[in-house]
Amino acid sequence: MWLLLFWQVAYRLLRQVRRMLPAARRAAAAKFLVIRTNHHGAGFFAFFTFALNQLKYAERHGLRPVVNFGYNAFTGPNPYFDGRHGDNHWDYFFEPVDQYAYSDVKEMADDPDSPIVPEDLTTLRAEDLTFMHQFDPSSVYGYPYGFYRYKIRHDREWFDRNRREANRLIRKYVRIKPHVLDEVNGFVESRMAGRPVLGVHVRGTDKDAAGCMPALRDIVPPEEYVPEIDAYLRAHSDARVFVATDQRQY
Repeated sequence: MWLLLFWQVAYRLLRQVRRMLPAARRAAAAKFLVIRTNHHGAGFFAFFTFALNQLKYAERHGLRPVVNFGYNAFTGPNPYFDGRHGDNHWDYFFEPVDQYAYSDVKEMADDPDSPIVPEDLTTLRAEDLTFMHQFDPSSVYGYPYGFYRYKIRHDREWFDRNRREANRLIRKYVRIKPHVLDEVNGFVESRMAGRPVLGVHVRGTDKDAAGCMPALRDIVPPEEYVPEIDAYLRAHSDARVFVATDQRQY
């Protein structure tokens, strides 16, 4: 019993001493930003955008990013979490954004023999995330909301700037898991290969709830797409049409 008590005390002292080491002694220990979701009511690619903006933050502050999209999505349960597939829904679809997955870093931080301690893992506060995703003009935006709430016209340069920055971050950090690529490639091969394909993105009635000015959230009814689709099919008789929509009745 005394030996067990000794080792418990020694372990605690070791952890405390490591926390007190001068910065120069701990220079080799990486500092990590743990990327998390912003609120549970957001869509799948809103979660993705949350990750992109925190990747930008990690770049600015010299932090190594790890994504942890777990059961808790900040304001409620993560709607995309499925414990049967693991503890991190980012890992269901994507490879780690850096050398390590969150589970790797967490394991190292819990290991007394590792140079990484829990204090090396940084998580942004609620108010920081809210500012970053809604009011930081340098963040990536999919459409004008928050800081850009009062844009009153379609601004091609603004959209292009956001898309370029999102593209840079995706190319640098995002790699899709092989099993997802296999499914996508199989679908393309069986349904689209060798044919021209018209992509039709039909945003449904939820567009009216977007936090932007009325002129930028007009709902385009399905019947307005039909003449354009018909014209394309007349010009490309062997074409396929790929429809992307979250509106079931459309």
